[in-house]
Amino acid sequence: LQAATQLSEPMDVFNALNVDDQHQLKIDEFCNGIWKLATSKASIEVQRMEKQVSVMFTRLKNIEASIESEKERTRYSVRKLDLLANGQAMMQKTLISIQAQLHRMQMPQSSTGNGMPSRPASPHGTGA
Repeated sequence: LQAATQLSEPMDVFNALNVDDQHQLKIDEFCNGIWKLATSKASIEVQRMEKQVSVMFTRLKNIEASIESEKERTRYSVRKLDLLANGQAMMQKTLISIQAQLHRMQMPQSSTGNGMPSRPASPHGTGA
């Protein structure tokens, strides 16, 4: 192994295989890594960089998927806020209409048609 990999220390072998900085190796990851190191014509540094690029690509894909998910959640929230705003605007218009109707109901009725309240009838029935 030392002749094939040019690594003499066990930690050097571990570090060469531990490209995702998880500080642990699964058994199959270790075995496949050793096999690849021993049989590949590429240097250990090139192999490590290839593995790092692969890990970074996977992480990037995960980040991209997460961003898409957050974008969809944001779109959904914006739609809900739009619905709430439209509902609030309709409620505001309804409230204004109700207030106007109440105001008209509270105003004295005019029988003269000139906007002035009519005089109450005389107790003697003469209207004066």
